[in-house]
Amino acid sequence: MNSYRNALCWAAAIIGVALAGMFDVIDQASTTTLLIALPVAGWMAVSGRGSCPLAKKG
Repeated sequence: MNSYRNALCWAAAIIGVALAGMFDVIDQASTTTLLIALPVAGWMAVSGRGSCPLAKKG
């Protein structure tokens, strides 16, 4: 259930950025960059690929 909660948090962040961009709270360039980077970062965090394999050995 922990991975579901993490995925929901990342989804909420992505939706928040999309809404902020739609209402011009953040500029278009930042919105575009974040909407590309956040799904990748979220996928890495939820799947566990964001951690360093060398740190796990020690």
